[in-house]
Amino acid sequence: MRWADERGLAAPLIVSLAGVITVVTLAGAALSRVAVDQRRAAAAGDLAALAGATALQHGRPGCSAARDIAADNDARLTRCEEQGDRIDIEVVISSAVLGRAVDVRARARAGPARG
Repeated sequence: MRWADERGLAAPLIVSLAGVITVVTLAGAALSRVAVDQRRAAAAGDLAALAGATALQHGRPGCSAARDIAADNDARLTRCEEQGDRIDIEVVISSAVLGRAVDVRARARAGPARG
């Protein structure tokens, strides 16, 4: 019994494996980018909500303070509701993942603790 000639099979196998590794690496990088941008949006939202609540407690408009802090953190304030001395906000950070624009959103609420 003769074995078929297997010379030259390593090169296509290596090229195929390199392609699979490249695709997996790009997918992992894209998911990591979205995860990092989600944390950035959450941090920007938290800071903006705290600034808004502080402004409300000092008699100033909370939404404008929240908008300024969100912009300082490269986020866009998309929703802001003042409720007495509390504030609810939503911010958006635009991200590019594999050439596509993706909006990453985060919500935050701040104000004095209620007993």
